[in-house]
Amino acid sequence: MLVVADDPTRALEVCAVASRHASLCEGVSRAASWSDARARLERGADDACVVVWSPGSEAASELLHDASAQGWSVPLIVVTRVEDPAAEGAAMMLGVAEWLVRPALTALELERAVRNAVWRSTVNRSLSERERTFRAAFEGGDEARLLVDDAGRCRDANAVARRVFDLPAGDLVGVSLAALVGAFGHARLAALWATDEASAREAALRVQRPSGASVTYEASVVPRILHDCHLVVLRDITRREEMRMRLSLSERMSSLGTLAAGMAHAINNPLQVIYASVDLVQQHLGRARAVGPGAAEEIDEALSEMVVAREAAERVQRVVRDLAVFTRADHGETARVNLAVPLETAVRLTATTIRHRATLVKDIRPGASVMGNEAQLTQVFVHLLLHAAQAIAEGAATQNEVRVALARAADGRVQVTVSDTGHGMSPEVVAQVFDPFFTTRAVGEGVGLGLSVCHGTVTAMGGEILVESERGRGTTFRVILPTLGGSGRPATMTPIPVLETVPRSRVLVIDDDPLVVRSLTRLLQGHHEVEALTDAREALARVLSGERFDVILCDVMMPEMSGVDFYQALVAQVPAQAARVVFVTGGAFSTETRAFLEAGQHRVVEKPVTRETLFKALLRVLPDGQGDGAPGAR
Repeated sequence: MLVVADDPTRALEVCAVASRHASLCEGVSRAASWSDARARLERGADDACVVVWSPGSEAASELLHDASAQGWSVPLIVVTRVEDPAAEGAAMMLGVAEWLVRPALTALELERAVRNAVWRSTVNRSLSERERTFRAAFEGGDEARLLVDDAGRCRDANAVARRVFDLPAGDLVGVSLAALVGAFGHARLAALWATDEASAREAALRVQRPSGASVTYEASVVPRILHDCHLVVLRDITRREEMRMRLSLSERMSSLGTLAAGMAHAINNPLQVIYASVDLVQQHLGRARAVGPGAAEEIDEALSEMVVAREAAERVQRVVRDLAVFTRADHGETARVNLAVPLETAVRLTATTIRHRATLVKDIRPGASVMGNEAQLTQVFVHLLLHAAQAIAEGAATQNEVRVALARAADGRVQVTVSDTGHGMSPEVVAQVFDPFFTTRAVGEGVGLGLSVCHGTVTAMGGEILVESERGRGTTFRVILPTLGGSGRPATMTPIPVLETVPRSRVLVIDDDPLVVRSLTRLLQGHHEVEALTDAREALARVLSGERFDVILCDVMMPEMSGVDFYQALVAQVPAQAARVVFVTGGAFSTETRAFLEAGQHRVVEKPVTRETLFKALLRVLPDGQGDGAPGAR
């Protein structure tokens, strides 16, 4: 213990008192001067320092200020004979451990004061060290870290979080998680710190930054890291997700190469039927014209050929739509999905490829619905069906089989089974079959991500994918997913009204393709007054000049002014006419246009359209009471 004082006599008195106590008598020493005391305190050479205070002592005051400013670890105990409340308050603010006003100090009082000061100093040093360790861990790394209370209010944030949310540290304190990651993100995080399952404390969040950029975070939560706070960690995985999507798209394109020959066959065959049927229709109508009024049989034959042509065209349309679903590069938005729909799409996409290698057997029972992404589920089933086909050599299709089934599993979940009678896999291959970049194919036939992507997609939807295989006896994949309530069957369609009951209306048709304008006009003429334009700018000018239309059929992708631009101009200037717009689209969307159509409440019909489709769309727009007239009707 070190003793320092202005008056050497007072210093000796304190040393004498200390020598009377067993725990203080050894190691007590008197500083030769204030500078000597300062040097020893800087080195931390003593367990405690007793400062004998004299009113007005500048040297003692400077020592206390230096100890506070430089953070010396040795605790200071002030001993004085006179009351000085102002000096005492200032000293305690500077971190003095004890202030003893004693006309006659006893050894027991001095020992107790020293012991308490040393204990508090030891505890404070330990707490400070822990605080520094926690702060270093909290601030370190490239992850945003937030301390939040049960109500979701931010109590602290590291530098990365402050940079991510573009707010100073003080401005983040008290801010609600809902303001930072949205109400949905707040609810997801609150669910994570409320769960008792340690394995379920992670989730993916998409957050809109103040700059407008959309960022994907992998969020994890440590509940009750402090008694009233949870630690929320946000890892920016946007680039990783973008890379995963690129790799996934690359793998899908590799699979698409395998499908290419079969797709060409699937498209060219119905097109050939269309061309032949049209030729036959022309011949029959030519004969009917030559023969005259009594040509009923020839006309009936022509109509029959038109039915065949229509069925073939619908086949082409299904092929194109199925291919669009398979190649769609979306962000994984989930919705209720009737599992039979993506499974049937995958079967149609792969049927031609499979047919040359095996007999395709289907046992698809409708009705099971899951929460998932239709495009991703389609891609999973396409990968599994192609894997089954590629496991079978060409040339013995009647002797091999690829079987696909959809049914309820024993535990109530829904199960899709894809099995083949191909060459099978060894146990070593089965153990690695879901590993990224693992493949047994030749170079150029895929990068080994297909089954890895399938595994990631299925598990992200709360399901599991299992494989059973034996060399020479084939392979079976099982995709098991949790089901949603309800039957999952599509809603009953409202019967299409008789066309003649649709009230006559004034319709504006806008499309940059003159042939499309002509076809839509011909479908409507006779029932409606039609104005047809190929330039959206001209259409906007006519509406702004005062012309009004009951329905506006507008293409989406057009040069100079797109359908979206036309619609937004109407919303800003003639909102009543904007409510009359029906988008007629061929599906060639940019990313922004797709987001606009999917995010807003807009009426959309897809090309090719029939007269029934057009008239049904008109009924939903017309304000005469037969249609609902609401912009959200699709």
